Parts: sequence; C-alpha cells; structure tokens
Amino acid sequence: MVGIAEIAFHMLDVDKSALHSKLLSGEFFSFLDRRAYSLIPISAL
Repeated sequence: MVGIAEIAFHMLDVDKSALHSKLLSGEFFSFLDRRAYSLIPISAL
C-alpha cells in the first residue's frame, strides 16, 4: 500500500516531507480507503 502511495505522490511531484506527514497522520490512507470503497459495487459486498 505504501508503494502505491509513494508512486502516486511521485507522479504528482509532491514533496517527500508532505507525503510522510500525510502517511503519519493517516490522512492519505483514509482517503484511499474512501476511494476504494466508492469503487466497489454494493452487489460485490
């Protein structure tokens, strides 16, 4: 999961410190979770 996050941030050319602060706060992972759940059809659950 961290690899995906790092790749995404490299693509966006975001500062590493910004990436780490978001990872430490859990902000980015909660964002990823919301995105992932929104992509899952209700019928799949």
